[in-house]
Amino acid sequence: MLVSELMESIPEVLTIQDMVYKDANKFSSTNEEELPVVNAQQAIIGVVTKKSLLNAIGTPDNICSSIDTILEKPHCIVQMDEEIHKLTLRTECNVLWVVDENDILVGLLRQHKINQVLVEEELSNKSFKQFNTIDPKDVTPLESSSLFTSILESSFDGIWIANGKGDTLYVNNSYERITGLKREDLIGKNIRQLLEQKLFSQSTVLLAIEQRAPVSIIHKYVTGKSTLTTGNPVFNKNGDIVRVVCNVRDISELVKLRNELAETEVTLLLLTWVEPAWIFA
Repeated sequence: MLVSELMESIPEVLTIQDMVYKDANKFSSTNEEELPVVNAQQAIIGVVTKKSLLNAIGTPDNICSSIDTILEKPHCIVQMDEEIHKLTLRTECNVLWVVDENDILVGLLRQHKINQVLVEEELSNKSFKQFNTIDPKDVTPLESSSLFTSILESSFDGIWIANGKGDTLYVNNSYERITGLKREDLIGKNIRQLLEQKLFSQSTVLLAIEQRAPVSIIHKYVTGKSTLTTGNPVFNKNGDIVRVVCNVRDISELVKLRNELAETEVTLLLLTWVEPAWIFA
């Protein structure tokens, strides 16, 4: 599979001529943590993060400056004709910016989708067919492949893998870090047991099994954490669900930043209403 087959369209693009306060509106219309900055030829020349934008807005001297004052070097760039399985794992990149042969920005690729493709390829490999009938009391399905384990453990997002019955086969380190739950309390247990223990409020795994389709929900855990979780069912040749692969992303910081941005936008509106000449001078 090529990058071009998995990439998405870009929700918003910034230009070097943009002003800081105007770009606050562009960030408010998207959930992205950073947005690309392009030149007149639409080639990517940098990125602006939501964090740096909020810091700039909080400083009166910077609010009317151009975004080149907070421009950062783009580290996460891939070519659209690259093969997914040949990409170097970049745990620091939640989003990779996709360019064509002329370095023109054409889309974005999310790291969790790369991980998902790699996981599904491994699960469909002959060496993992024995997991279709695995006994949940003796679950060590991923230890036989160091490459597979490295892929899962390198993910910044949490990953949860269950079989078609809802038995937990695997959770990675990031899942433990994000949710506060321990893998030894989860692996080998059925999702229904964990729901009875009220470790979380609902199950992406069960919804994906019931609907036989990808499902995304907001998860609330007993630890107080909140995540955006997407569950994808994996089918065998007969159309049976043999695995459900879940990607878990912590949205606590996102909610916090969104609230801060909303407060900043209110402040900007008030300033515009009271002193419009100062904002647009």
